[in-house]
Amino acid sequence: MTCVNYVNSPHIDQSGVYAIEEAILKLHNDGVVVVLTSIQPQPLDMLKKIDVIPDLLPEMHVFPSFGDCEVWLKHNLKNKEGGIEQIVQELKAVKKAKVAYRM
Repeated sequence: MTCVNYVNSPHIDQSGVYAIEEAILKLHNDGVVVVLTSIQPQPLDMLKKIDVIPDLLPEMHVFPSFGDCEVWLKHNLKNKEGGIEQIVQELKAVKKAKVAYRM
């Protein structure tokens, strides 16, 4: 699981969004579940306009703060009915729904 804290960048352009997209794709290919925390409104809008969210990164993996992400992770890691395996399965379901993403 990787948390990306995005609090220091209030603005991003299209090339920045594509760089984030490439990083997320590489991490996914390496078996890493990616979540975003503390993302500013403008970068969040850009990621949604280019469909990185939700096509590549589900909405449920975007958190208003690192603390919110930490609470979510602790809950899911303690959850005996799925835990991290459920998080990974949910991410795979999103990816399968978007097989033709960026092709």
